[in-house]
Amino acid sequence: MKTWIAFAARGLSGLALVACLSSCLSSCLSSGNCGSGGVVPAQGSAADLHTQPGVYDGFEVQGPVRCTSVRTLLMVNGLGTQAFWMPGDPCRNPAGLDAGIPDACGPTLHGVLQEVAQCFWAEGAYTVQILEGPGHAACDSGQELPSEYLHIERWQDADAALTYVGEALRARDLGENAAVMIEPVIVRCAM
Repeated sequence: MKTWIAFAARGLSGLALVACLSSCLSSCLSSGNCGSGGVVPAQGSAADLHTQPGVYDGFEVQGPVRCTSVRTLLMVNGLGTQAFWMPGDPCRNPAGLDAGIPDACGPTLHGVLQEVAQCFWAEGAYTVQILEGPGHAACDSGQELPSEYLHIERWQDADAALTYVGEALRARDLGENAAVMIEPVIVRCAM
């Protein structure tokens, strides 16, 4: 059986990338896991999500939205007073921006998601990634995705993802939102 993995692994060190690829390969190589159309379903089910929609300390969690038959969108809204820094806004630390320091100019969606992903990577969950939205409707309902979102492949990680995202928004006093997408691994399996 030959297996090709097709997904972005942005921001991972070499060791983390190897661990991520190993995880994805093992899920595809297990008998019957290749799925239909090369889609390995997200592990677990919606029953593994225990965080209820509602207001928490500094953030709000919206109920899950079924985006497609294999993708579920979870939104976290910050309840702070600040907005994401956007290009064209004054930069509080231009030298830090040039040095590649996340959020050097001000809080960004990427900085929030990067902090969250690093929490998972520190726990050995290397399949959690920051992915870019397609820039067009990504859900069957027509709902668009943000420019970036946190990709997770296990329903069991959803509660932690919501908490980490909410805490990152609260720590930055942001009144912005961030998305978590529970979605499958896309693979191409051939005999």
